[in-house]
Amino acid sequence: MNILRAIAASAALATALALPAKAEDRPLDLVNKAVNAIGRAGLEQLKTFAISGDGRFWEPDESHVAGGHAEPITDLTFVVRRDLTRDAANIAWVRDYLELPWPRMNKYSEIVADGFGFALGNDGGPRTATMQVAGAERIMSGNRLAATSRELKRTSPLLLLDMAKDMAKNPAALSAHKDVTVDGKRYPAVRYQNGTTSFLVLFDRKSGLPARVRTMDFDPLHGDSAFDWVASDWRITKGGWKYPFKQRYEIKGMKLMEYSVREVEHNPALEASLFAVPETVRSAAPKAASANIPYLWVLRRQLIGSYYDVENLTHDPSRVTLQLVDRAPGVVQVQGTIHHTLFVEMDKYLVVFDAPYMDGYSKWAIEQAKKRFPGKPIKYLVMTHHHIDHAAGYRSFLAEGATLVVGKGTRKFWKKVLASKDSLSADGPKKDLSKAPIIEVGRHYRISDGSRSVELHDLPNMHSAGMLLGYIPDAKLGFQTDVWTGPGVDPLGAQAMPRQMALVNLVQREKLDIKQIIGGHGRVGAYSDILKTADGSVSAEESVTIINKTSSPVDFNVSPNGSYWIPFQLKPAGEAKIINGTVVNIITGKLRTNDRSEVTEKIEKGKRYEILHDPACNCRKLKLAM
Repeated sequence: MNILRAIAASAALATALALPAKAEDRPLDLVNKAVNAIGRAGLEQLKTFAISGDGRFWEPDESHVAGGHAEPITDLTFVVRRDLTRDAANIAWVRDYLELPWPRMNKYSEIVADGFGFALGNDGGPRTATMQVAGAERIMSGNRLAATSRELKRTSPLLLLDMAKDMAKNPAALSAHKDVTVDGKRYPAVRYQNGTTSFLVLFDRKSGLPARVRTMDFDPLHGDSAFDWVASDWRITKGGWKYPFKQRYEIKGMKLMEYSVREVEHNPALEASLFAVPETVRSAAPKAASANIPYLWVLRRQLIGSYYDVENLTHDPSRVTLQLVDRAPGVVQVQGTIHHTLFVEMDKYLVVFDAPYMDGYSKWAIEQAKKRFPGKPIKYLVMTHHHIDHAAGYRSFLAEGATLVVGKGTRKFWKKVLASKDSLSADGPKKDLSKAPIIEVGRHYRISDGSRSVELHDLPNMHSAGMLLGYIPDAKLGFQTDVWTGPGVDPLGAQAMPRQMALVNLVQREKLDIKQIIGGHGRVGAYSDILKTADGSVSAEESVTIINKTSSPVDFNVSPNGSYWIPFQLKPAGEAKIINGTVVNIITGKLRTNDRSEVTEKIEKGKRYEILHDPACNCRKLKLAM
C-alpha cells in the first residue's frame, strides 16, 4: 500500500511540474508585482538619489585556518550618489582595514560616468602607489569598470522597472525560471538578460519584493559560484518608493559584504562636478571589458584593498615584463609582478611553489618552464598556504598531472576546492580535478630523485595555519610566502616581528643551512639580515629611531614603494627602530578612533624622529628630533 501511495504521489508531482506556471508566477507578472511593491509611481519619478551608511567586509579565503572562520577585514562608511538619467555614479569610501593585509585607512571615491571609470584618493593596492606620480586620477581597467558597472546595475532601484521596460522592447530579455531554494525557502524567480550579464532575480512570494539578485560567476578557489546580492529591511523613502536598508553579498552562502543604510535621499540636486570626467581620463581610459571578465577576482581583491588594477591582472606591460629569473642552478622564479611562482629542477621533473593570480598567469608560467626545462613534467605543486592570492591558479598546474602538496590540517579544505566545477572561467583547463592526488605535510616532508632534494617544513606562524617553508639544501635557499617578503618591500626592524621570528625559530630548530630567503612576493634577502634583527644587533647608524610623542598607541609602517607595510606597535612615549627604510606611513592605533589617518614622510637612516599630532590635518606627522 505504501508503494502505491508513493507511485501516486510521484505521478501527481510530475503532473504538477508539467502544468503552466500560475499567472502570478509568469515572468512579467512577478516583475510588475515587485515594481508595485517597491512603488511604481515613485520609481517613475526617480532621477537622482543618494544613500549613506556603514558596513563591513570579510574575505573567507584569507582566514587563518583553511576553510575556517572568516575574520572581518574592513570596517567602512560610504556615500553613494547617482544620476540615473546619465547612468553616472560617485561612490565615496572610507575603509578602515583592521588587520589584513595590513592595518591602514583608505579614503577614496570611485566615479563612473559617460562610459569611463576612475578613482580619486587612496584606493588601496600597489597601483595606487605607482600611479600617484602621474596625477590624482587613477583610471579603472576595463575589467574593474565592467565589474563596477554590473554591480551598479544589480543594486539600482530601477532594476525591476528596467526589466519590465526591456521586455516590452525585447521579449527575450525576460524568461521564466524554476523556483530557487535558499536555506530551505523557495523563491519564484525570473531570468533577466542585460547585455552580456544574466541576472537571476529571486522574489519573496508574500511581499513580491526582490529578495536576491544572483549572477553565476567563476571563483578561483570555489569554481562556478552563485554570487548573490541579498536585500532586506525594505523601508519607504520620502519619494514614495521602498529601498532595502540591509544589504549583503554572498558567494556560495559565504558572506563577503554587509551594509546598513542610514539615509536615502530622493531626487537630490547633485553637483555636476561629482561626475565630471577629466580630459586625462577621457583620452586614456579603456572601455568596459565585454568578455572573459573575472568578476569575483576583481571584486574580492578590491575588498581586501590589494587589487592590482591592470587588464591582464598580473602586471602593467608598459612598465615591466614577466620573466624567469635564476636564483640558483636549476632554481628559477617568475618576476615582473607582485606574486611569484618558483620552479625547482630535479633530475627528471619539476617542483613548483605557489600558483598565484589565476590560470592565465599559470599557463604563462607553465609554457616558460617547458621552454626552460624541456621534457621535464611538473610533478609537484607545493602550496605554501591556502590564501587566494597565492593559490588561485592551481587548476592549470594540476591539469598537467601535478600532485598537490599542502600544509598540515588543510587536506579537507583542498579536497573541497578540487571538487569545484569550472565551466565559466576564461583560462581554466575545464578538467575534473576531484581525484587529483594530494599530499598533506606533517612536521616535514622530503621530495628527492637522488640528484637533488627539496624539503618542506611546517612553519607555525600568525599569518596562516598550515604554512610550509620550502628548503633546497644544495642551493642553501629557503622559500616562504607572506612571512618575510624580503628587503626593500619588507624591511627588517631593530626587533623582529613575530612572523619573522617564526621563520628564525623554524630554521634554528630544524638546523637548516639557509643563506638566502626567497619570498613569494618576489624579493630575495640574506638570512643573516633577518637573524641580525632577531637577535637585536642592529646599530643606531643602520636604524631610524621613531619616538611617539602622542598620547595614544600608534602603528607605524615602513614602505619604500607603497606596496607593503609592516606594522610596528608603539606604546606611548615608546621607541622603535627600523633599518633600510625610506618612507614611513604613520597611522593611529588599532582602536576605532575618529582621527585614524595616514600620511607619508621621508626619513633617513641614522636619524631620530618624533611622531606628533598635527591638529591642522588631524593626523600624525614626523618631525626630525633636534
